[in-house]
Amino acid sequence: MTVEVEVEVDVEAQAYAVLERTIEEAAQIFPQRLFAAPAQVRGLGIDAAWFPPAQHLLTTDAVRLVTVTVGWGKTARARRVALTVAAAAARAYLGRSRLKQAKPIGP
Repeated sequence: MTVEVEVEVDVEAQAYAVLERTIEEAAQIFPQRLFAAPAQVRGLGIDAAWFPPAQHLLTTDAVRLVTVTVGWGKTARARRVALTVAAAAARAYLGRSRLKQAKPIGP
């Protein structure tokens, strides 16, 4: 079985706000949920979420928005391993968390 890992790093002026908005929008139900909601990943950046249907992880250190997509088979074990692989790849691109620069969504 082949594993494909793609890492995208965006330097965003409001990386934290972009991450939070993405999580919030993906968690909304219109009018019913057709896919799994994002799951919080603790201990990775300021905040991180795993998006099961797309098998990608989003995280930030308030300066960089890191997206890691893992391509693997659809087995339950593959999903658990994919999250572990994504978190390890994201850590390589995150800098020191800058909580003071993390601006929440809204006023």
